[in-house]
Amino acid sequence: MEPTTPAEEWTDPLLLNALQTGFSPTAVKVLLAYLLSLIIAITLHEAAHAYTAHWCGDPTPKKQGRLSLNPLDHLDPMGSLFILLAGFGWGKAVVVNPYNFRDLRRDMMLTSAAGPATNLMLAGIGVGSWHAARYALGVAPDVSPNFAFTLLLLIQVFVTLNLTLMLFNLLPIGPLDGVKVVQWFLPQRLAEEYYAFNARYGGLLLIVLVMLMYSVPQVGQLLFWPIERICDIALALAVPAGMW
Repeated sequence: MEPTTPAEEWTDPLLLNALQTGFSPTAVKVLLAYLLSLIIAITLHEAAHAYTAHWCGDPTPKKQGRLSLNPLDHLDPMGSLFILLAGFGWGKAVVVNPYNFRDLRRDMMLTSAAGPATNLMLAGIGVGSWHAARYALGVAPDVSPNFAFTLLLLIQVFVTLNLTLMLFNLLPIGPLDGVKVVQWFLPQRLAEEYYAFNARYGGLLLIVLVMLMYSVPQVGQLLFWPIERICDIALALAVPAGMW
């Protein structure tokens, strides 16, 4: 049996920030926006792994009750708490048996890629919702600035979190989804060597990366620069004056 990647997530330590600001209205809104976005993003990420494995011939996720859109089947309580407290966490890994797949390498790649692809799709839906909301708010001048702020904040957080989830999981180290995706593109022998190397050192490299993201701000900035730029372009973040 082999688990697909649990949905890894990296954010600012939101709960600690809220505590430090005395749970200001803005901090509470950001925290609630992340909680709602987190439930949707991780639930669908893990469900995508499970359904894809099932469609590729592996009955393991079905036997384990993972063919579900119920968040309780996919959220890991400790992993979710870590996201709020430390800015880094995880969902429940979907266990698969790759030897049930019709094409082991291809279907393992598809199963692994399904999670990040789902987050990309969700981010796309969020971008469309952002522009629709901006247009609707523009032609409805009687809408309160507080409601407009809350709505746009929720959508922005949703897009940012899903893009973060997608890109972080595509890193080709440790237990992340990117490992299986990269393996599929490599020649068989090189893929086996890469698998052996990652099995031995990947987890350690991921831990080192996370520690560097905490201790060296430039590392986190470098990793999240693509997310920030994509969000800036996709959302066109020039909000009307007075909205914020």
